[in-house]
Amino acid sequence: MYAQFFVLFAMIFTGYILRKIHLINDEMNSGLNSFILFFSFPCLIIQNIGTLEISNKVLGMFITTAGLAFVVIFVGTFISYGYVKARKFPDRIRGVIEFAMTNPNSGFLGFPVALLCFGQNGLLLMISSCFAFNIYTYGYGIVMLHRGEKKEKQKGAGLKLAVKTILNPNILALFAGLAITLTGITIPSPLLTFLNYMGGIATPMAMVYIGSSLAGSKFFEMFKNHIVWESAAVKLFLLPAATTLIVYFLPVGSLVKMITVLMMAFPTAALVPMLSEQEGKDSSIATKVLFFSTVLSMATLSFWITVITKLFA
Repeated sequence: MYAQFFVLFAMIFTGYILRKIHLINDEMNSGLNSFILFFSFPCLIIQNIGTLEISNKVLGMFITTAGLAFVVIFVGTFISYGYVKARKFPDRIRGVIEFAMTNPNSGFLGFPVALLCFGQNGLLLMISSCFAFNIYTYGYGIVMLHRGEKKEKQKGAGLKLAVKTILNPNILALFAGLAITLTGITIPSPLLTFLNYMGGIATPMAMVYIGSSLAGSKFFEMFKNHIVWESAAVKLFLLPAATTLIVYFLPVGSLVKMITVLMMAFPTAALVPMLSEQEGKDSSIATKVLFFSTVLSMATLSFWITVITKLFA
């Protein structure tokens, strides 16, 4: 697990250095963002979901985990909304902070940790939770980012947002991958290799983007920013604790419970600052929360893995 953290920080540091020596500029960083969000991530989604081999029993666990993930996601959203409102965070960053609190890095960190701690079935259920989170991210997450704005007066604005969400390449990739799996279609080897290559660069390029975005931040000011501290604390302590209470009494399998709590215990996802920039929001605060929560999660993840193992194993 800690080797994975080393790789992650090494990639972030690479982006930071490349920006500092001007090998990456603002225009290139913006183009990198669009490439990852609208091409590389969809390839990764199809490759991950479209190659699953699911038995009837495992399919039931897959569906249960995805449904439970939706429940805890929206409970987390409610908690984040209440916290941000109670603390009276500035309107211009309200939606971004809520999004950063709720959305976990259950892909790059989640997949290897789930595989290491809970085997192949754990990995499969983590993919299921990512399926739910991707729908949430590109659906309600976009709405959340615009929370606090004045209502648009243009007629048909809601319809435009709905169409934009449905036609998002990541949403289309989710359903394409699921259709391929459920129908038993085999992805041709050359196409699978292409998807593997294109999807494989999504995570490292996302980390390079994060490092590049951090190049303009002052680290000591970031650590003194109470909004960054509080957002990381809600993400890493409050939401996993709430999730543990939710799943404890539910009549579902122990592995489903453990994966659901573990999913919510991961730090902020790289998608948060990337989507914030795409939607014209303050991505710098999201980048700081991502970095700070990732550093703290090196300790908190071990804590939560110990807790869920003792409670549910």
